[in-house]
Amino acid sequence: MFLVVQFLLVFRIRIRQLSQIVDLTIIELSFNELYFFLLESLSLLLYLTAISLLYFKFDRSFRNRVLIGYYLVISILMAKTFRIPNIQIYNILYIFTSLALGYYFYSLLRVRKIRFIIAILSLMPLVYYITNNTVFEGEVVFDSIGYVISSTGVLIMVFLYLRYILANVNEKPLILNFDFWFICSQLIYHLGAFGIFLTYSYFTKKILPSGYYSPENRLILTYLWGVHNVLLFLSSLITCTGILWIAYSRKSSLS
Repeated sequence: MFLVVQFLLVFRIRIRQLSQIVDLTIIELSFNELYFFLLESLSLLLYLTAISLLYFKFDRSFRNRVLIGYYLVISILMAKTFRIPNIQIYNILYIFTSLALGYYFYSLLRVRKIRFIIAILSLMPLVYYITNNTVFEGEVVFDSIGYVISSTGVLIMVFLYLRYILANVNEKPLILNFDFWFICSQLIYHLGAFGIFLTYSYFTKKILPSGYYSPENRLILTYLWGVHNVLLFLSSLITCTGILWIAYSRKSSLS
């Protein structure tokens, strides 16, 4: 992860060096706009489109409605429709993630003990958020603890699902199962972004308000979240690939 950040920092330096020779301001601005701002929104839109296609074409289950509602809500929030500070938006998103994905796994895994574990994991971020903002003073920067709790819960639910399908093997190929594609995308995203969630608050508190502040150090935060956006985009592509493959396979079987 840090090697990727280092690569992006070097890339930025090279862009600046070239801009002294030729006017690359527009190129640099376009890169930043795409990489740091549009990529996250594009990823959420891809998720929303893929799951909507699944719902209207193949599977009208209630859990897919929940996923559509979840990605629609966070897409609206990330589009800055409401005049809410970015940090406040990010510091409630992990609650929506935990509750929505928690219900998804709860409806998918019909085993009482597993459902009990999922219910606890889903509610833990909400309990933490309420406690942190009522008993304590809450977070004025990125809430790493909340994201780590939420992401850990999702990863545990993913492994519970993988254990469940290994214990209940059937003849249907996994590549024709949307749940498998979607859950693999969540595994890649949450496992890859876990280190970012864990360290982002630390770097923010260390760099921004102290003597370490400089444009170069602040770029570390920007590029670190850029890596997060790449992981989110990759996971959305996996989900879209799954939907397209399922649609293609069903069409081929009918022809």
